[in-house]
Amino acid sequence: MRLKNVLNLFTSTYILFSWCRLHLLLILVARFVLCTHVCGERQWDYLVYSLEWPPTYCFTHTCKLPYNINNFNIHGLWPSIWPSGSPTNCPNHMPFEIDTIKPIYTELQKEWANLDDFDDPKAFWKHEWQKHGVCALSDPIISNELDYFNISLIMKSKVNLLRRLESIKIIPSDSVTLKRDVLLNQLKKLFNVDVLMYCFLIHHKPAKLAEIRLCLNPSMEFISCPSSIHNIDDYHHHHHHYKYESFSSSFSKNILDNFVCQSQLPWINQSTNCLLHSNAPCPDELIFPDFN
Repeated sequence: MRLKNVLNLFTSTYILFSWCRLHLLLILVARFVLCTHVCGERQWDYLVYSLEWPPTYCFTHTCKLPYNINNFNIHGLWPSIWPSGSPTNCPNHMPFEIDTIKPIYTELQKEWANLDDFDDPKAFWKHEWQKHGVCALSDPIISNELDYFNISLIMKSKVNLLRRLESIKIIPSDSVTLKRDVLLNQLKKLFNVDVLMYCFLIHHKPAKLAEIRLCLNPSMEFISCPSSIHNIDDYHHHHHHYKYESFSSSFSKNILDNFVCQSQLPWINQSTNCLLHSNAPCPDELIFPDFN
C-alpha cells in the first residue's frame, strides 16, 4: 500500500513537472511567433546600453530631481548595426502607451529619470521608445513595450555601475583627475569587455564624465563595443537623443553658442570664446564630478 502511494505521488509529480515544462515551452513559442509576426527579421546586430551621470548633465541643465537620485541614470537602450550604424525601417505602428508600463512605473521613474523634470518622465520615455524601442522588438526577448523598459531596468541592476566603480576606489569627486586610459582599462576588468566612455567638454575646463555605454548581444550578454564608434563622425550618428539635442548640432572645432553660455553657464568669461562641445569621446584626463 505504501509503495502504491509512493508510485502515485511520483506519477503525479512527474505529470505536473511535464505540464509545467510544456506550458513554459508554449509561452516561449508564442513569444517567438508573436515577435516574428510583429517585428519581422531582426534589423540590428547589438544593443548599446547607455548610463548617464546626472551631475554632468545637470551642469548645463536646470534639473528637477528628488534627493534620492544619487546614481547613474538610464539614458537608453539602442539597437545598432555593426560597427556603428543605426537600423532603419523600424515598425511605426507601435505607439507609446504609458499604461503598458504601469507595473514598473515607480522603479522606472527613479532608474530612467527625466532629469529635466522628474515628475514628468513620459516625453523622455516616449522619445526613446519611438526612436529605439520599436527597433528592438525583433529580438524574442523583447516582444513589446513592457519588455523593452523592463529589460533596461534588469540591466541596470546587473551592471551596478556605481557600486562596481566604488569597489575599485573610483569615487565621485570634483577635485580628483582621472586618466581616461586607466579608467577604461579598469572598466574592462570589471566587465571583461571593452566599454565606451563619453565626456562633456568645455574649452579650458576639465572634461566631465557624462556617459558610460556597454554593448549587448541579442541574448543580453556583454560584448566588447566596436572601437570605431569612438570616431567623431560615427559617434554623431548615434547621438541624436532627446536630452542632448540642444548641444549636438555639430562636432567641429568651431562650436560656439554664446546664448547657451550666457543663459546656462554665466560664470564662464565670454572672452574665452565659451567653446562648448556636446558629449564626445573623453580626452586624456577627466573628472567624475560629485553630486552637489
